[in-house]
Amino acid sequence: MANILSRLLGHTKQENAANDALVMQQKSLEQAKKERQSVLDRMKQAVLNNPYPTYLSTSPAQEYQKTLQDRMAGKGLIDVNAETAPYATQRRSGLEKENAVISSAASARGLGRSTIPVSQIGQASQAAERDIAERMSDLELARQEQIGTAVNQYGGVAANEANSQVGRVNYNVGNEGDLSNLELGISGKNQTDTNSIGNLIKQNGAEAAANQLVRFEMVKQGILAAVSAGAGGAGGASGIAGAEGLSYSKIPGLSNGLQNEFAIQDAKRNLSLVNR
Repeated sequence: MANILSRLLGHTKQENAANDALVMQQKSLEQAKKERQSVLDRMKQAVLNNPYPTYLSTSPAQEYQKTLQDRMAGKGLIDVNAETAPYATQRRSGLEKENAVISSAASARGLGRSTIPVSQIGQASQAAERDIAERMSDLELARQEQIGTAVNQYGGVAANEANSQVGRVNYNVGNEGDLSNLELGISGKNQTDTNSIGNLIKQNGAEAAANQLVRFEMVKQGILAAVSAGAGGAGGASGIAGAEGLSYSKIPGLSNGLQNEFAIQDAKRNLSLVNR
């Protein structure tokens, strides 16, 4: 009797140890799942914190774009009048001196009232104004070239921005793909862990059912041994069953020392269900 009880307790310790190991494994896998999710969350946040810099998202490019826009609108270009004014003043000042020289020469030759010096002075004056006009024309041409250059350069700005937008799309698609692959990998690993736990639970259930069947066999042996030894029939069997926490309330005829066939059949059926 003591040997049977010792064996029953041994099976119980094995089941408890298996259950404890299962609990520890579940905690370990749950922690691993949290750590994987933490890595994924950090990667997503890193992507959000580091957006792809498009061309016009930078300050120098924005300033350059504004300068070109101003030039195309006629701002910040050569000021033709301001640039011409010093030259015109200088040229006309020189004309006055030139006219004085012409008049003095004409007087010295007795031509002071002649139309010759008047004509010379007129020609000098026309030449001076023509020089001033040419200077203004050259400056206006340079001004128009500045506008044309700005238009061309602005096209380059637009092209750079378009290319950077394509780069941003590729960057985002690449990140989304990397994150998606990571999520799939994490999901697969989590599923593997879940399956592992399920298999352990199934294995533990099968072992528990098998151990339960062994217990019933041991109890049956104890009942028969108690009956054979005259140890009080049902009292001896009930003592063994009570020590293991088993219930035989459904079993008729236990008081006569009969074996628990119903309970044994239940254990066999449970073992069969677990192993499916």
